[in-house]
Amino acid sequence: MFLSLYHDPAPGKTSKIIEGLKAHNAKFHAEGDSKTYIWNIVTGPRSGQISWAQGPLKYSKLDEGLTDEHNAAITLGVESEIESNDEKKAIL
Repeated sequence: MFLSLYHDPAPGKTSKIIEGLKAHNAKFHAEGDSKTYIWNIVTGPRSGQISWAQGPLKYSKLDEGLTDEHNAAITLGVESEIESNDEKKAIL
């Protein structure tokens, strides 16, 4: 399975969010079986959004939850710059 999040950046915050996601990925997603990906969407119905994806994942990974440190890093690092999120899970 792949987990994919679509972020709507606050105006003028796209670069800051991408840099924050890169730092987050380096700290929390650098090791393990799955990889993380960041895309700045420039065409189509999601134009202007940022896509963050992780996978492949096992469903059991979703049951583990995140550590307090991981949650705090998300909140302080990028969430304040994002207007909204749309989460999708895809089974491939």
